[in-house]
Amino acid sequence: MAAPKGKAGAPSPAAKKPTPSSAASPGPQKSRLWLMYPPKLITNPVIWQLTQKFPVITNVRQASVTDDEIRDAIKLLAETEGIFTETAGGVTVGVARKLIASGKIPAKDSIVLCITGNGLKTLDAVNGHAGQPREIKPSLREFEGILSPAERAVVNA
Repeated sequence: MAAPKGKAGAPSPAAKKPTPSSAASPGPQKSRLWLMYPPKLITNPVIWQLTQKFPVITNVRQASVTDDEIRDAIKLLAETEGIFTETAGGVTVGVARKLIASGKIPAKDSIVLCITGNGLKTLDAVNGHAGQPREIKPSLREFEGILSPAERAVVNA
């Protein structure tokens, strides 16, 4: 049966998605892969295909996070993965942390977090919480000039 079509030929949000219990394979299962994404992405055909194979969590219905938790999640993602995300990505990471801490997602399971926005879009959210930005000319020499020796060693490694 074909999936209902939405905007630009992508499946509509009303398309049936598997729940964590219905997506589980028969027999003992050590861990599962979970997919977390902002609900607006369901119109993306690739995301929709993934939702047919994995348990799905659309974070807006599962938990909420405070502004401080969003900033902490943005910082965590930047420090551990090198990704500076906008506030929506901070919400996704923050909610994932809460769902794991509460046991709604088992800690042994894997999670795919769809982070779709660049942190430069929402600088006001971290302004005053992440140090002062340093403006430089668009050159490698300028960039290397502001790095400490330890930071330079990491970049050159």
